[in-house]
Amino acid sequence: LQTGPHSVTAFNRGLCFYTMGQYDKALQSVNRALELRPGYKLAQTYRDRILAECTPEVGDRGQVTKVTMRGGVTLMMDPSSL
Repeated sequence: LQTGPHSVTAFNRGLCFYTMGQYDKALQSVNRALELRPGYKLAQTYRDRILAECTPEVGDRGQVTKVTMRGGVTLMMDPSSL
């Protein structure tokens, strides 16, 4: 049996972090789920919810480059992951 990264595992981890209010970790995990499975609708929905809980900073090309989460945690974002 081989184990490794799996989109559902990454999403579930993100959902747990989201439920605990740890939006920075939730966003990282949900983005990982989307890297592993592009088009994962449930992960996209929760990414949108997480981003609604923060203040995004938009770059020159209209893409989110950084988000400030509740509690003041700031994340630099790779625009290609959003």
